[in-house]
Amino acid sequence: KPPPATPRSAVPEPRRFNVIETFGPTMQGEGPHAGRVVGFVRFGGCDFRCSWCDSMYAVDPAQVRANSEKLTAAEIVDRLPPCNVVVLSGGNPALIEGDQLADALADAGKEFHVETQGTVWRPWLSRAAQLVVSPKPPSSGEHRKSEVAAPRFFEQVNRTMGWLGDTALKIVVADLADLEWALLLRDEVDPDRVMDFYLSALTPPDATLEQLAASYRSLCDLVLDSAIAVAHDPVVLPQLHVVAWGHERGV
Repeated sequence: KPPPATPRSAVPEPRRFNVIETFGPTMQGEGPHAGRVVGFVRFGGCDFRCSWCDSMYAVDPAQVRANSEKLTAAEIVDRLPPCNVVVLSGGNPALIEGDQLADALADAGKEFHVETQGTVWRPWLSRAAQLVVSPKPPSSGEHRKSEVAAPRFFEQVNRTMGWLGDTALKIVVADLADLEWALLLRDEVDPDRVMDFYLSALTPPDATLEQLAASYRSLCDLVLDSAIAVAHDPVVLPQLHVVAWGHERGV
């Protein structure tokens, strides 16, 4: 008598994600891979409302509903540009359940990076080749959320991924209060200073190239005038994509 057939595992229903845009090839403008050729997938939905947000079309629920398409992981992969590295951005891409997307990207041979505020940990994030965590400083109006969430988030990162070269801390800085906050947070979440540490000059929405240069110069001066800041050994950058293309979308 033949053995009973083993029941087939149920195939999970494909998830659909609120995708605002896919674009590239382009240049990564921030963080540890600034200047590298990448493609972007921008997801809709965010748990922050930063005062200087430059992508409200991916944050505000009404705009997300108006601007997004509900795509499966396979449909997202089909729309990716011809480059090896894909950056998942938002909004906050850590809000999605991304296991199916991580599988699809791996099957397509794509290295993927995730840019997140560091509030919500999901196990699929550990599969990213690069995790860039950007807690929000006082000028954003959302720093209290980051002060509570970031230490917990980095505990999960440490437990799951370790402190190897696959995690970076990047904080936007508008003024001295932001800089001091960034240094204190770095000491709390990375006391051994093993993560790459980036400070990004604030780019106000619709800022001109001259204003962007002034913002970057101001941040450089703040860092160089502070022995404590210099000792933290930050990488200080403007948003290079704004230098190249201004505030155009899709680049």
